[in-house]
Amino acid sequence: MSESDREAFRRDVAEREANRFYPGGPVAGWGPAAHSASRLSMTDLLPALNSISQSSRDNFAEQARHILDWNAYRRLAFALTIIGSREIVDVGLPEDQVNVGRLFLGCTPLQAYGVRQEIDSALSEARAAIAEPNEEDGRVVWASGVGDAPRCCGVHRVAWAFVLVPRRRSRPNASLTSNLAAAAHYMLARFHVCSALTSDWQTRIVIDGYDERKRRAIAGGDRDMRTIALDPTNRPFPPDFGIREWAYRGITDGEQDRQRCNTSTPVPTVMPVIDDLEWGIFTTNRRRGEG
Repeated sequence: MSESDREAFRRDVAEREANRFYPGGPVAGWGPAAHSASRLSMTDLLPALNSISQSSRDNFAEQARHILDWNAYRRLAFALTIIGSREIVDVGLPEDQVNVGRLFLGCTPLQAYGVRQEIDSALSEARAAIAEPNEEDGRVVWASGVGDAPRCCGVHRVAWAFVLVPRRRSRPNASLTSNLAAAAHYMLARFHVCSALTSDWQTRIVIDGYDERKRRAIAGGDRDMRTIALDPTNRPFPPDFGIREWAYRGITDGEQDRQRCNTSTPVPTVMPVIDDLEWGIFTTNRRRGEG
C-alpha cells in the first residue's frame, strides 16, 4: 500500500463527516471508509487512523463494527487501541502485525528467540560473576544467595539487577527495546518468586498493577508516561500483553525453582515485597533486612 491508499481512506472519512445526513443511515454512510480501512496493511492503517480527528475516529469505530467482518474489525480495533490508548493488546493477530504496532509506538519488535537469548546471556554472565567474584563488584554480595534463599536465586538477582537493568538504562530510550524489556521483567519475576520474596499470585498482582498505572498515566494525558519513569531519558515501555506474558513466564519458572530448592523459606502472606522501583512499587523487606 502507499500514501494514495491512506489518502483514499481519509477522503472517505471526510466525505462522510461532511454529509451528516447520509442516505441509508449512519452505517451506510461509513461503509466506504470501513472498506478502505480493511484494505490497508497495518503499516498504513495506523498512520491513516492517526491522521484523522479523535471525533472522526470515535464515529468511525462505532459504525465500523456493524460493517466489517470479525477478522477485519479486530485489526481495526487493535489499531484504534494503539492510537487511542498506546497499548498493545492481544486480539489474536499474527506476530508481524503486532510488531508493526510496537514499531509505531517507538519500540522494537518482540521476538521469542531474541528474548530467550537475552535471558540466557544474562544468566551466563551472572553465573560467571558469582563463580569468580570481584570484591569491588557489588555482585559479590549475592554470591551465596539471597537471605535464606539458595545460590540460584542470587544468580537470578545478578542477571536482572546487574546485567539486564544496566543494559536497559545504558542509553536514551533503551527501555523501548522489546526483547530486553521482556527479559528484564522475566528475570525480575523469577527472582522474586524463586527467593520467596513474593508468592506467585502476589507477583501477578504487582505486574498487572504496573500496567494499570501506565494506563492511568496515559488516560490522564501523560502519553509517554514520564510521570512514572525511573529515568527521564528512558520512558517506560507501553502496556503490552507480550511483555506481560514474559513476566508471567518468570513467575511460573520462579515457582518451579522455589518448589525445587527453596521450600523452607516462608512466602509472605500479605503484601508483596518488591524491593525495587522497576514495577513502580517500593517496600522494605524487613524480614530479610534488605532495603
